[in-house]
Amino acid sequence: MLFISAIAFDFLRVSLLLTAIQQQFAITNLAFLQMSIGDPGQSNTNRRRAPNSERLSVEALERNNLLATKSRIDIEATMRSEQLRQLSATQQAIVRKRMEASRDFEKLQQEFSAWQQKWPALFDPYWRQTDPEGMHTKQENEETLAALKLRAPTNVPAMIAQGLVELRLGQTRDAIKTLDEAIQMDTALNVIAFAARSLAHSVLDEKQKSKMDLQKAIAAAPKSPYLKWLRADLAASQGDFPTAKKELTSLLTQQDHEIGARRFLAVLTAIRPSKGTKDSADALKHAQLASDLSGSENWYSELVLAMALNVAGKTEDALAKAIHSNELAKEESANKCRQVIDWIENKEPLQWKFIP
Repeated sequence: MLFISAIAFDFLRVSLLLTAIQQQFAITNLAFLQMSIGDPGQSNTNRRRAPNSERLSVEALERNNLLATKSRIDIEATMRSEQLRQLSATQQAIVRKRMEASRDFEKLQQEFSAWQQKWPALFDPYWRQTDPEGMHTKQENEETLAALKLRAPTNVPAMIAQGLVELRLGQTRDAIKTLDEAIQMDTALNVIAFAARSLAHSVLDEKQKSKMDLQKAIAAAPKSPYLKWLRADLAASQGDFPTAKKELTSLLTQQDHEIGARRFLAVLTAIRPSKGTKDSADALKHAQLASDLSGSENWYSELVLAMALNVAGKTEDALAKAIHSNELAKEESANKCRQVIDWIENKEPLQWKFIP
């Protein structure tokens, strides 16, 4: 009887240890599942998709990682306990195996967190193809669109780029359809898709839909540089120059967006109905720096510099730059150059279209 009781006691002891480890494992497991499949009420299709950034804020990732680390520490403390050392070799092996599984699961969670945070960077190479400053000719954008349509059905970055190029070409309904498809994929790139769709709804004068999409984008990732740029586009098209300026100013420290943001800021000053001396000086500073960074053979930088020089009252220099820009530009782009030349010579208000 004593022998049986000892066995029963040992069995109870290892069961209690395994239960404690299972509880820690379950906590880690739950945290990971919440990250990887989203809310329990979602469909099975949505559960397989990458979660969007609303459910995966940096704070949430940090909390989950902290929870996983605590679980590991608690389990290791259990492993070192006197109670574990009193178990038989077989029983200790069972507990150690469970602990190793928990460690492996924690590592998987950390890798998943790191992968998720890299999602927005996947859009970087596509952004330049979307003609954010309206520099490309119609033919160039049509060629880009044709290439983007050859994308894989699950290539979300290319899908969003396609929607932006369709918008640039004036194919607004097609752009909304493409961006709807991207949003349904429910990834961390939704911030860009929502901001782009907000622009598209604005073009169609669907103000409420545009506002709702912008709010969703801001809630998803308020610091996204693409959101800031697209929001500046939207604000500028609506005559809200302070908001546009604020968003663009925050991009000046980001290498991939600095030149474009400086040119955009200079253009904003040039087309504003009223501007002060400081505005004119700032516009010239931004335009000159953009020209220095991109080179004097960049037709668009030369054109923006011409606009800034004219605003600063340096008419002769402005005209020379505008003419040089016209010589560098392709035929369709040269239309903008001739428009600026007429503006400098005739001193009439400059009309500028930010989105189609």
